[in-house]
Amino acid sequence: MMHRVLYSDDYGTTWTDVSTGFSALPVNKIVYLRGSNDVLFAGTDVGVYRWNKDNSTWECFGNGLPLCIIMDLQINYCAGKLQAVTFGRGLWETPIDDTTIHYPDPGFATIIGSSATWNSQDRYQTGSIEVISGATLTIDGITLHMSRNSRIAVDKGAKLIVTNATITNNCQDCFWLGIEAWGDSTKQQNATNQATVIIKNNSYILNANVSVANWDLTDSPTRAQACGGIIQCTQTSFIDNHMAGWFNPYQNKSPLSSHMPLRDQSFFAECTFSIDGNYKGGTGYPFAEHLYLKGVDGIGIMGCNFRNGLQYGRGIRAINAGFSVSNYIPLGMLCSPTSSVTCGKRSTFDGFNNGVDIEGILDNAGPTASVENAIFDTCTIGVYVSAYDNVSTYGNTFNIGNGPNEYQVTGGGPCYENIGIYEKQSKGFHIEFNTFQGWDTSIATYGALIQNSFPDNEYNDPATVPGSYR
Repeated sequence: MMHRVLYSDDYGTTWTDVSTGFSALPVNKIVYLRGSNDVLFAGTDVGVYRWNKDNSTWECFGNGLPLCIIMDLQINYCAGKLQAVTFGRGLWETPIDDTTIHYPDPGFATIIGSSATWNSQDRYQTGSIEVISGATLTIDGITLHMSRNSRIAVDKGAKLIVTNATITNNCQDCFWLGIEAWGDSTKQQNATNQATVIIKNNSYILNANVSVANWDLTDSPTRAQACGGIIQCTQTSFIDNHMAGWFNPYQNKSPLSSHMPLRDQSFFAECTFSIDGNYKGGTGYPFAEHLYLKGVDGIGIMGCNFRNGLQYGRGIRAINAGFSVSNYIPLGMLCSPTSSVTCGKRSTFDGFNNGVDIEGILDNAGPTASVENAIFDTCTIGVYVSAYDNVSTYGNTFNIGNGPNEYQVTGGGPCYENIGIYEKQSKGFHIEFNTFQGWDTSIATYGALIQNSFPDNEYNDPATVPGSYR
């Protein structure tokens, strides 16, 4: 048999025949799948073949493609598809993913080793971006199009600044991975020990699997060592992302002593979190929540709008995490005690099963969580607290009874409810100066529903009794 594909690993000095599996017809084109474990596709006179590295042989790769003369091949990294030009049969494309191939991380196509600014023209990435420690990448006033499964990884000691820019993926029914702020959970949170990500000035992050994360998304989510990146977002819109922010466990600490905890430096101020009918995950990969906080302490959420048009999911889900939802008060604005609720910009939650979902471990006190001066509209449950102590809900407005789904309290019979604040198996909570308004008289609505949450006998002072509310 004639040699059809030859391989050299010494820059062409010697060659090895790797044609096993082909028929006795021409091979017209070979393409390599970047970021893969040596996945190759070959266009031949009898269709497309794929290289099987384990068996050192070529195998027919039909996958819906015609068995005819293939004149040219290319890989659409944006959509994750193999595209073929045939002789007499037109243009064809097929997903690369199948039972034996999973579309890989396309690898780091762009390495930022020294500080750089992208501000002259829109960019189309065919692979991931890595910002090396000591470097700063500034994306200013442009649109950056990321390919499928690609990511922007910011190393410890590196910085990413996104200002008045858009980062998106306009591919077919797929996400880009997101921005990762790599960290070290054993060290204090500063610009040397952790990555820093700053997104501001009317920037947009769209169609990401996880828009921003304080850890390496390709690593195990249980590996605590890699967490701690600093993420600071101001006037940023997160639209149609599977998740806008994912924070894995990290406790900031004082440089004076590792036993002196400090609040996390990450925050979201005047941001918009929105999801609608353009969400790419569909029912097979449903939206869960905009912000997922686990084991962190002190994430600030100030004057942000959370919206959901898909009839399910949460605005914020916190598991054993400390955070605060509050007004955004511009620098220099003075607020009197009587106007503290309405001063500045209030946070809003619209259209969720649970606007804010706070979960913990029974009788295991975690960092402080508070929801203050927010507006909850068309949520099945505004604030849901389960087995988490000392949560403060103060000065909020709840428009109850028009939530996307109805909730049935366990043992509550056939009546379904919409609820403003639901405290379950919790103590030490503080519910005060909230406003509740019912929308739908056909279903039961509760302002504050307290279940299995009243204090033990050791709480005696009426002024400080955990579970008091009004």
